[in-house]
Amino acid sequence: MKATTKLFGIIAIAAALAFSMAACDTGGGGSGGETGSVMVLSFTNEQVCTVVYTPGVGLEFPSYMGSTLVTSDLGGSGSISSGKLNFTIGEPTYLNPAADAFDDLWNVSVSPSDVQAALLVLNNMTLVNLDGGLTSSGGWKEDIYYFYFDKDCTATILLQEGSATSLRLKEGWNAISQKITASGSAITSVFRADRDFASGRWSIIED
Repeated sequence: MKATTKLFGIIAIAAALAFSMAACDTGGGGSGGETGSVMVLSFTNEQVCTVVYTPGVGLEFPSYMGSTLVTSDLGGSGSISSGKLNFTIGEPTYLNPAADAFDDLWNVSVSPSDVQAALLVLNNMTLVNLDGGLTSSGGWKEDIYYFYFDKDCTATILLQEGSATSLRLKEGWNAISQKITASGSAITSVFRADRDFASGRWSIIED
């Protein structure tokens, strides 16, 4: 749980501006995976960054050049060597009801109701958003998360003002993203389940 707390702490900093405007969210669409099951998820030679926050400047993501082992409470194995991440995980060591796996992120209902799932958290690491310069008047940002499901399913994400979007998800690992776009005072969220697994950016949490 400590790793999960750190994960959402960093995400909360990076997303603070976007979600402060959530009351104006007009909702948005989703897209289904339908790309075949991915039973083993691997990250190969991916450059890791650090997160530096400076008041008045904002978040910056310089490259991390160190080396360390990488673990997850879900299993798998890997390491960072000279700043490059290599990590592989198959079926997680434990799963929870799918709605619980989504609980810290979005209000989601999953069909069928007996689907089990897990959200990947790498200990002492976090995923940072893809940044398109989101401000109060324009731009975008995109967050990507990696979920495992024990069977094909459909996740319906409830958005602002009662609207909803559905994602078709496959047994195995899925990359689910939320892209937030601002245009004037309107904020739109679009969810996808067909993002390339290499799209996410990993950051190491330095104590």
